[in-house]
Amino acid sequence: LNEMEWTKSEVDQLIEVLQKKLNLDVEYDLALHMVKWESIQIGDRSWEECKEKTILLISEARKNRFLSEIIGDLKYGDNIRKTHQNKPSTPATLYAKDKLESAQADKPGVSKNEIMKSLKADFHTLKVRKKKPYLFESARQYMQQNVHIPFKKEIIKYFEMYRGRPVETKLYKTGFMLFSSKLKRTPGKDGAQSISQNWNNLSSEEKEEYKIQSKKHMDDLFAEYCKYLNSLDPFEKALEKRICNATFLNRF
Repeated sequence: LNEMEWTKSEVDQLIEVLQKKLNLDVEYDLALHMVKWESIQIGDRSWEECKEKTILLISEARKNRFLSEIIGDLKYGDNIRKTHQNKPSTPATLYAKDKLESAQADKPGVSKNEIMKSLKADFHTLKVRKKKPYLFESARQYMQQNVHIPFKKEIIKYFEMYRGRPVETKLYKTGFMLFSSKLKRTPGKDGAQSISQNWNNLSSEEKEEYKIQSKKHMDDLFAEYCKYLNSLDPFEKALEKRICNATFLNRF
């Protein structure tokens, strides 16, 4: 792989090509999967490099978007705090409110604030399956407000453990990555350069075999993910699409 950093001109060319190649009328996970990457080449850059750079650009763009969402949430939160009406409740708060009455009966003389604080702490010790109704209700509220869901990891954990969400979909493997995973890597820049050199020393036929393995790996992952997505009910599917921005879908 070409280890040289991408120039601004190369990035601009890549974005221009992507605008022509991507089907902007479908969700971006499908759009990226449908691209014939082998037909994309920017200067001396291979299609694998172009695909990896595209994934990196999307990942970086999403980080920035999340930051802007957070800033937007903070501004929006000022208005919410003024009315105390529509602010989404966290899962721990929903759990505490649900258990408050019985907890007050068990602890006469203890203030409501102390009991709520204790119950919120208890929530974080629960198994993810017992957290599920509170996670989902809180997520529904966050989605209604169209604000960033701060507890995505817990929802993903539930989907992986109880709804069959493919854990391996967090992994993206190009031919080069499959090759490098088989080598004992020396830490640091020297190790990366050594792997790149070994890759460059492979014959075209050997590289092609890794590329074929990579395509099969990604096709299998995509099929598995689509099967999982189709097994969800409408709310779960909407929630999955909302939370998976930083995990699976931006890898395709």
